[in-house]
Amino acid sequence: GGINPGLNLLCAVQALVSG
Repeated sequence: GGINPGLNLLCAVQALVSG
């Protein structure tokens, strides 16, 4: 999860970008 657990797509993208 990121800022909002509801935004699964954004969370996944951030995880990929993070590494």
